[in-house]
Amino acid sequence: MGNGNFGYFLRNLRRKHRLSIHNAADEEVWYSHTTLLKMLATIFGVALLVFVAGVLVSAYTSLLDIMPGYMGNKARREMTENILRIDSLAAELESLTAYTDNVALIMEGRTPVDRNISLPVDTIATDKTLVAASEADSLLRAEMEGGGRYGLNRTPSRPRGELADMEFLSPYRGDVKEVFSQRNRQLGTVVEVDDVQQVFAIQAGTVISALWNPEEGYVVQIQHKGNFLSVYKNLSQVLKAVGDRVQVGEAIGAVWPNAEGGPALTEFQLWYDGQAVDSQNYVEF
Repeated sequence: MGNGNFGYFLRNLRRKHRLSIHNAADEEVWYSHTTLLKMLATIFGVALLVFVAGVLVSAYTSLLDIMPGYMGNKARREMTENILRIDSLAAELESLTAYTDNVALIMEGRTPVDRNISLPVDTIATDKTLVAASEADSLLRAEMEGGGRYGLNRTPSRPRGELADMEFLSPYRGDVKEVFSQRNRQLGTVVEVDDVQQVFAIQAGTVISALWNPEEGYVVQIQHKGNFLSVYKNLSQVLKAVGDRVQVGEAIGAVWPNAEGGPALTEFQLWYDGQAVDSQNYVEF
């Protein structure tokens, strides 16, 4: 290979050459006889080995997870899990939709719809023959549509018996501006307060809600005995937290005039057995 041209390289691929290593004093310290073809094969084999090792390391280790710009095993695994979750949620939603549709048909007295949610498009039966009402169904319908304790159409009435004569402590003093009116969907008594006052618990109970919102200010709800619930809206300050036990007459908050100096409008609601009642039947403001 002394002339250095490509023709010599091709003509002498199988010819042995002396490969040696010299030190700084030009003394030969190592030599070996090999062919050019073996050298090329060795170089190719080492490159192939390095490539295969790099592929295996990337595939079976977390090396790519710490390299920016590459999607490693962890990212691929999380993406696969997310796809499976989305598919499961879609199937659950489709099944829930079919269930609610069937409940609605049953409430109408019709045959439930037969759905095959495993298909891309629902297969819906067209048979909607009226189902004859059973005795149990008739009793349930009468209970739900009547004016009983669990009736949908029952009107709130003043409690009877011992609770009918029950009176509560006034939460604050002021002028009544709006009265209870179920027809107008006014479920509480709106009171105008023109000075700073503490807000008192009307009876002993447990605070079940103490929240703030931009429209109603601080709102506190207290659960009392006898299925009574008192609601205090438009408070300026709250002194109690959810879960606190309060005694009758204990301060739960405060109310004061608005930022312009005008009187504050507060609303007090009283609920009995899940229905709003006229709080002025029990409280004097």
